[in-house]
Amino acid sequence: MTNYQSISTCACIGENLAVRLPADWLSGRVDMPLLSTAEVDHHLGGDSSWEQRRAFEWGLLGRVFQRNGDSNTARYCFERIGLLKKAHP
Repeated sequence: MTNYQSISTCACIGENLAVRLPADWLSGRVDMPLLSTAEVDHHLGGDSSWEQRRAFEWGLLGRVFQRNGDSNTARYCFERIGLLKKAHP
């Protein structure tokens, strides 16, 4: 079976997960979740490609860094998604 989700869709799935993560009520910071392979499979499907998984992870990382106020690292993550999209349209 082939997974036909685009790189953009996979990145958005990661970003949406990051948006739903709770912030610490004292510091306001969002902790990065440690996701198992099974959890990534749950979000993307077990037949996702390496590139789709990377897009998901970059989307998740980028949005968490953005929520935590680290715009430089967030921008880097979103640039990585852009490179994946160019390489795998």
